[in-house]
Amino acid sequence: MQFRFSDNSVSQGSSSLASSTVVPLRQPRSRFRNRGSLAILSKILTIGGERITRTHLMYQTNLSFTMLKVYLEFALSYGLMNEVSVNNKKFYGTTESGARFVNIYNSILELIPALNEIDDF
Repeated sequence: MQFRFSDNSVSQGSSSLASSTVVPLRQPRSRFRNRGSLAILSKILTIGGERITRTHLMYQTNLSFTMLKVYLEFALSYGLMNEVSVNNKKFYGTTESGARFVNIYNSILELIPALNEIDDF
């Protein structure tokens, strides 16, 4: 499928079609795809384990600092993770509820393997 667009050139207050260019509507799929919110949350909780800093979480989950803050606030507010301060340094760990979430999420992925193929999930 292709999409046609044209460059407009303005001459004396009126527009005319100067040229037409054909551009593919969709880029070919790369081997990388966007992860869904549940997949990201599961990854954070899996890596969280016992104690990890926010920076290590950010690098290991391949998230921006802003996005990591959003997911951490969500996980903390629902009791999936806890925050511990040691010597003015914050560490994050996965709670029992968070571990249960990861187990249920992985069970669903085993039951329905096609969910791994959907970009929006």
